[in-house]
Amino acid sequence: MSKRGEKIKKVLVVIASYSAFKPPLEKALKTLNIQVTFFDNRSTILFEKFLFAIALLYSPLYQFATNNINKRLIRKVNRLKPDLVLVSKGENISGTTVKKISAKVTIVNWFTDLFSDYKRIEEWLSAYTLFFTQDRSDVNSYRKKGYSRLYCLPYAGSLIKSQPDNRSHDIVFIGSFSKQRESLFKTLDPLEIEIWGDKKWSTSKLKKRYMGKWLSHQEIEQVLKNSKIVVNHHQNRVLNLRVYEATSAGALLITDYSPDLRYMYKVGKEVILYKNPNDLSKKVKYYLERDSLRKNIALAGYIRAKNDHNYVNRLQTMFSIVDKNVFFNHKD
Repeated sequence: MSKRGEKIKKVLVVIASYSAFKPPLEKALKTLNIQVTFFDNRSTILFEKFLFAIALLYSPLYQFATNNINKRLIRKVNRLKPDLVLVSKGENISGTTVKKISAKVTIVNWFTDLFSDYKRIEEWLSAYTLFFTQDRSDVNSYRKKGYSRLYCLPYAGSLIKSQPDNRSHDIVFIGSFSKQRESLFKTLDPLEIEIWGDKKWSTSKLKKRYMGKWLSHQEIEQVLKNSKIVVNHHQNRVLNLRVYEATSAGALLITDYSPDLRYMYKVGKEVILYKNPNDLSKKVKYYLERDSLRKNIALAGYIRAKNDHNYVNRLQTMFSIVDKNVFFNHKD
């Protein structure tokens, strides 16, 4: 286990290959001159695929297959001998596996959901060397329960340095369908909002505004950097990823309320807040018609993201916390 002051040189990241966090994490780690290796905890070998298929008929085999994924992770750690294991959520990685790994190497989790959605959260909080989550409320609540190795580490954005002078998309939303979002964005139909997301949008009242696909991480960046206004809607209290992505791309973000928004951006100066569907429609129209004002606020949001909300900053914060905690808990 690393001691304080020892630079982290080799990191094993446990993350699904399809995760939106994988590309920016890889880029940030390489920027920090850290050797990064990935373990896809959602990828299965042929034997596991067979077990998961049979598990539809005989459920105990599901756990057997999941256990095999855990065993492969332990073998990977033993072979690689990383300075740090960074798990992104990792719902199928058991507390027992984490404890076995933590006996040899520092293992941390950067969790990307609300704790209330997961019954095993306290098992995970107890097992990891350190645990990070983006939600301040969860951190405060569980620290009161005695989980002192829990820290707040918000999402971040992939900074896009090369941006076009003329953006081709006026109003954009990227995200999954919900009835609430359908109702909310119906007010933007006359303004010709463009929507990317899952196929449920294709049968919605906004089907004419649906652009026909769910975007990859690279495609999201392309759309955002060519967008004048990005509208956002949270499905829970957590300040979501799109907030950081939109500002990192230099688009004007118009978003609904999240408790943590005021800690991360200056509302009204770096991002715009809407209160209801009518307010959203008015503000989108207002800023679409005022190029100079829109661009100034978007630039302020971009500068904030550039200085404070990028993945390199987030990882440096994480490594600093790891450094302090591992030193004080290390025994030779």
